[in-house]
Amino acid sequence: MLSFRDSDQQCERALLSPNGKLLLAYSISLSDPTYMTVHVWELESGQHKSFATEVYSDWRFSANSRLLAVSVIMDKGESTERSAAEIWDVIAMKRVKLIEVPHEWRGAYALGFSPDSAALTIGGYKKFGIYSVETGEWLAQETHHSTGFLEDSELSGALSDVEFSPDGKLLLTAGNDNRVILWKIQR
Repeated sequence: MLSFRDSDQQCERALLSPNGKLLLAYSISLSDPTYMTVHVWELESGQHKSFATEVYSDWRFSANSRLLAVSVIMDKGESTERSAAEIWDVIAMKRVKLIEVPHEWRGAYALGFSPDSAALTIGGYKKFGIYSVETGEWLAQETHHSTGFLEDSELSGALSDVEFSPDGKLLLTAGNDNRVILWKIQR
């Protein structure tokens, strides 16, 4: 059984790697809410490591269980506040890429790796994009939601899911606008 020994830590979410060898837990300090940590346990050895970052709305493992994508808010509360996706190598315990999304997306709400871990799709407000994991380059962008009559609310339009099919040929997007769309990936 794994548990937090520090009573100052509150676990907010947990994630198991696709290969079943790593367990991640995201915690926030109760005494200092700016202190946020991702804990990584190797289940076979029980070894524990951690790194500091904030998980905003989503986090996903790559299929090979080596990479972790995390949606984050940068410069929180400042006039320069913006959203991004961090890509972490959870074996080496280091951030390998930071991908900032366009401001009009209003956030990086949903994340998904391609089956080969070469691409990361990021869903924002009514839009999503596919990015190269290696370079961070923007490969494609599309609009998930078409504007409706008198639509002026952020209540609808935020993407909640972006996910590649196992063969990488299809991409599913879903949002709180009650729409699910299946896209064909052309390479």
